[in-house]
Amino acid sequence: MSGTTEAFARVRIDALLQDAGWSLADGSSVLFEHALPDGTQADYVLCDRQGRPVAVLEAKRASIDPIAAQDQGRHYAAQLDVPFVFLSNGEEVRFLDREADAHARRIAGFFAQDDLERRVAARRVRREVSMVAIDRKIVDRDYQIECIEALSAEVSRGRRKLLVKMATGTGKTRTAAAFIKRLFEAGIVTRVLFLVDRIPLARQAEDAFTDHLRDYPCHVLRPGRRFDRAKRVTVATLQTMIAEYRSLSPGYFDLVINDECHRSIYGKWSGVLRHFDGIQLGLTATPCSAEADALPDPEDGLFVRDTLRFFELAEPTFCYGAGGGGGGGGGGGGGGEATSVRHGQTAYRAAGGSGGGGGGGGGLDEGKAVPGRQGNGCHYGDGGNGGRGATVPSADGRLAASGGDGGRGFPGETRIVELSGLSAGDLFEIDIGGGGSGGGGGEGYETGAAGVSGANGFVLFVPVFTDSKGDQ
Repeated sequence: MSGTTEAFARVRIDALLQDAGWSLADGSSVLFEHALPDGTQADYVLCDRQGRPVAVLEAKRASIDPIAAQDQGRHYAAQLDVPFVFLSNGEEVRFLDREADAHARRIAGFFAQDDLERRVAARRVRREVSMVAIDRKIVDRDYQIECIEALSAEVSRGRRKLLVKMATGTGKTRTAAAFIKRLFEAGIVTRVLFLVDRIPLARQAEDAFTDHLRDYPCHVLRPGRRFDRAKRVTVATLQTMIAEYRSLSPGYFDLVINDECHRSIYGKWSGVLRHFDGIQLGLTATPCSAEADALPDPEDGLFVRDTLRFFELAEPTFCYGAGGGGGGGGGGGGGGEATSVRHGQTAYRAAGGSGGGGGGGGGLDEGKAVPGRQGNGCHYGDGGNGGRGATVPSADGRLAASGGDGGRGFPGETRIVELSGLSAGDLFEIDIGGGGSGGGGGEGYETGAAGVSGANGFVLFVPVFTDSKGDQ
């Protein structure tokens, strides 16, 4: 290399290496202008702590795109029989595994020495992920197994960004735990970051990983505490990781799992995700496979587009949703029929009760009240909300959403239309209509049950009374 611009690029590259913890002066960690067997020279050779080469770094002047040196870097790596190639012009850094990657990808900075050592060691025990059994003690549902197989197949093909859409309550964390274990045992990954957006979710994840990944120590990164590099799995909130991630090499984590990922791909949160070069797995219950323009809320459409765009996908890698909540139950029937009654020579009439509201569809959401049907001689009444449904196994092993119970209908009002000509102490009868309860939501995609008819009116004998003025 010659020229001041190339020299300036080298100065910046040296600074980037030092930022990643490399020693440039010990004579063994970084070798400069290293002679190769074919007589060529590698600009930099990065070595492990025993001085054995593990990667080559090809430098270019700032005006040249580093990708232009890709073939050259591959050649140098083959000469030294090392797996990793870095390319840089001082302004950006690219990386490739010459045995796995077709093209160098842009990364946030150079990997630390121990990260490269760890990756080299993992390669020695690596095996095809499909040859590693899925732990059925962690997951036992067919759809969970299908999800792990789909993710594993994409990893084997070299895809580095994955997205899973699974409904709430379907076991995303357990599925993630089984996937992590499979990749650990296959030697694909050695360190995992599990990101959440709330502290309670971090505790839940820690409990799940402690139970299911006993051979792989886990810790929750908490504000103000030192990062524990001895742990294989790190659980952290985005808020905590924002303050920590710059102190870690881009190669520190081999797998980054982002729970509820549609909330964390924006603004400063995305900096955490873009920093690490590990495989990215997003988990979400948001319907990412929906047509964005068809969603009722425009903001939901943005989530769909941006989530898929961030993971560079046209559709999620795997989708599974519980069956939709059953349709709302029918409105309750009208109350007792309006009745005309005579007492002596004077007529009066009592209105029947209102119909009860139908129970809302259950599913995973609380059903909404449905207006009651109008009964004979009565007005509309509203039923109570349908109860919240639950996800339950169906006959085929998949989950369906059971509808909530129907809301109870409110009794109708009774209106005395005419009440005259009676004396104090007389008894008269009125007919009060009861509102019927709404039917419950059906299971899965079934329609909710029909509303129950309104109860028959009942007779109530009421004494007539007068006030001090003699008014009834």
